[in-house]
This record gives sequence, structure tokens and C-alpha cells, in this order.
Amino acid sequence: MATTTVYVGDTITFKAEFKDISNVLVDPDSSAATFKVYNNETLAQVATGAATRLSTGVYKYEWTVPSGDGIVYILEMSCNFSSLPQLKRIKVKAKFRP
Repeated sequence: MATTTVYVGDTITFKAEFKDISNVLVDPDSSAATFKVYNNETLAQVATGAATRLSTGVYKYEWTVPSGDGIVYILEMSCNFSSLPQLKRIKVKAKFRP
């Protein structure tokens, strides 16, 4: 998984699309998706929240990057479809703005 650089103090938008086996956008079972952030090194959970539904199968969460130069975070959005979990993840590395 590639790592994207983000800047401390910036608010970033993490957007995820969820599709069924036919590649059609679908909402999760409970119409809710959960956003979580983990510290890549310790796997400690840093943040969590309910994602905002933009349209069928498309969700977003706005997260403010905490202080800590060089820390790598895992951003994850997850939900259940037909009682089975699905998730989208990316890695980001926090940097102080030059």
C-alpha cells in the first residue's frame, strides 16, 4: 500500500465507494459507514467517527491531521454488506508544512 503525504493541521477528506459483486454502488446494511484512524507503528486507534453519506455507496469523512512529524497513519472506512464486512484503507504520513 502506497503512503500519501499529508500536512499536520490540515483537514483532509477520505472518500470511499462501496460496490456489490456486480460493481454497482450500494449502501451498507445499516446505511452507516464507520471511519477509523490507526497509528501504523502501534496499531493504536487514534480517531473514529460516522462517515457522511454523499450518495448511494459513496461516503466521506473529514479528518484533521494531528501534530507529529513523520507519523504514519492508516485511514479506514468500513461497513457491512449482507452481514459481511467491507473496508477501504489508505496510509498517510504526517509532515510539518515546509
